[in-house]
This record gives sequence, C-alpha cells and structure tokens, in this order.
Amino acid sequence: MENLASRTVKIWYTHTWISSAEQLHKLLNVDPCINFVYDDVSPQYLFAGEQIYTSAQSMKIFLRLCQTPAIRIFFSLEAISPDFNIFDYAITNDLDLSYGNRAIRMRYSLNWDEMHDFDVPRDMAQTRRWLKEKTDFCNFIYSNAQAHPLRDQLFHKICEYRLVHSLGRHLRNAAPPAHISSDILGSIDLKRPYKFSIACENATFKGYTTEKLLTSFQAKTIPIYWGNPEVAREYNPKAFINCHDYDNFDQVLEEVKRIDQDDDLWCQMISQPPCTKEQIIQRNEDRAALGAFVSDILTKDTDQLLARPQGYWPMYLFRWFCAHSLEESKIRLFMRKVKYKTKWIIQSVLHRVWRGGGKSLFSPAARSIFAALKLFSKRLEIFQPG
Repeated sequence: MENLASRTVKIWYTHTWISSAEQLHKLLNVDPCINFVYDDVSPQYLFAGEQIYTSAQSMKIFLRLCQTPAIRIFFSLEAISPDFNIFDYAITNDLDLSYGNRAIRMRYSLNWDEMHDFDVPRDMAQTRRWLKEKTDFCNFIYSNAQAHPLRDQLFHKICEYRLVHSLGRHLRNAAPPAHISSDILGSIDLKRPYKFSIACENATFKGYTTEKLLTSFQAKTIPIYWGNPEVAREYNPKAFINCHDYDNFDQVLEEVKRIDQDDDLWCQMISQPPCTKEQIIQRNEDRAALGAFVSDILTKDTDQLLARPQGYWPMYLFRWFCAHSLEESKIRLFMRKVKYKTKWIIQSVLHRVWRGGGKSLFSPAARSIFAALKLFSKRLEIFQPG
C-alpha cells in the first residue's frame, strides 16, 4: 500500500447531485491526505446512491461499472436501506442498520454547516422581536405529490383551524415571492414570515431527518414535524412539535392551537436551542467516525476489501438484479417519453383554443378533457424527489 500522504484513489459516483470529487470528499469527511480522481472506466471504488433505482442513466452506468473489480459502496441519505448482496459497504442514515464493519450511519445534518449555533439558547427579548415580525400563520412547501399520504393529511388537518399557505407546486394555494429562490436555502426566507412550518418527510424511517426540519429552525419558526420516529434523539424535543408524540393529528392540532393562541408559549418554544449540547457533541463524534470509516476503506488495498457474497447463488441473484434493472430502465425511459409527449399535447390543445378565441375553453366538454389530461399528467410524475 502506498504512503497515505500521497494516496490517490480512482472513484466513480452515480449520484446526480454530486458534481465534483471535492464535494464528495467534503460530504464524507475524508482524510485530506486522500485525493479523489474520477474514473468512469476502471474505478477502484464505485459509490452508488438511490439514483440507480430511479434514473435509467445512473443504472446503466452502475451496471457497466459493476463489470469491473471496483469495491461497491452504497451512499444514500434517503429513506432506503442497502442491499449487501450487491454492495460491499454502505453509508446510510438508517438508524437500525448494524452490519459489522460494512456499514456506518451518516445523518443528514452532518454536512449542515449552519448548525454552529444550534445549541445556543435564544434570548426571550429577541424571540418577542421575532414574533412581531411574523405576519402569517403556517407554511407548507412541497413539490412531490407522491410522498407518504400522512403529509397531506396533516396539511388538511391544520387547515381546519387556519389556512396554511402552500407555497410549493404541490397543493399550492398561495404564490411565493418572486424574488426568493426555490432552493433549500431559499426555503428559509420563504418560511421566515410564518409562526409555524409543516416539516414533514416524504417517508417515515428511523434516522431519516432532512433539511425540512433544519430550515424551519433557521427561519425561527416552530416546526410541526413528522417522519423520523426517533427525531428527539438528535434534536431538542422542546424546540418543535413532534407528531410522533401524539396519538393522532387531532391532538397535534390542539397543540398548535394552544401555542398559536399564547404568545408566551410560542416565545418559550422558539427560545429553545434546536439541539442540546449533548446532541451537538454526539453529532461531532458521528462526523469523526464517518471520516475514519471511509478513510480506512480508502487506504486499504482493494483486494482486502471485497465483502459482498461470492459464488453460485450470489451470481444468480446479481444476474436477476441486472436483468430486472435493465427492464425497469427501459420502462422508465418509455414513461418519460410518454410524460413529455402528454405535456406537449396539452400545450398544443391550449394553444389552439387560445388562437380560436378561448370560448371553447369554458365549455363543459373542454373542462372534462383538460381535467382528465391534468390527472393523467400528474400520475406520470412518479420520479419526483423531496
């Protein structure tokens, strides 16, 4: 094995939002003495995320590189567990995952740089000034219509008390300010005028807590959280409304009412630090452990690292995986073409109606056709993240 000070490893990563080797290096907190070089022909290490299950292009690349002797590492911060028949090692936020030296947990917040003051209590006088700046009740900012149904149910339940502003593409009932970006950091500014934020994950999964809670904390709004049943292990339970602590959403709504109608209660909750000092210490220890785990793998000779099963049945299982993955990729490509074709048809119909003076747009038959096309288009949108 070469000297660590000059260690260079060839990697490839199928994740669509990893744009550079430097970004991956930072995400995994890898020893700075290790240098990444992208190699899409014969990488030593193949990092693959959930995109291999949702992107035909990512799956195609992954299957091609699986023909090389690369060590396969599953790396995903979504609500999904790895298949150790396919991968040698895994980095995931699965709180229950324990697989010897082949897996480590990486929580989403490990790379949330803005957490430097999350264990600092807020001054009550400051929280009262923040309350005076709140002009609206509650927000709901989502684009994915295919998330767990409880997310929409919570939205509708809170709306029974007061209107919740839905600012995303899904269930939109209010227009977001045009000057605010639609990225993650932009959502902080969107949430800032609100007393509460519905912070729901797209799935329920132990350990799966994403930016939806973090951005709410940063916007100085009280999160109404659902998703990770163990969220209180990593975030201060006094700083948010945890839906997992209640038997149903009716009880959650009563708690929202109680806090909304009592300014002192709202200020007391906002004054709480999002994390306790002990939770921040544990986060820093987890980040150090992640870096040590990945660095250890990357500094060993790859012939010592092969950990996935080998032999007769593993061979047949992998053949099955490849065959079904390729078939699924073909289906996804076909559905994508159908989706775009449908969108083109709708646009063409609207254009013709507009050129015709728009009168037929309001006929009962036209409304029925447009409603059917809209429903069909919505059902095609099955690959949305978030």
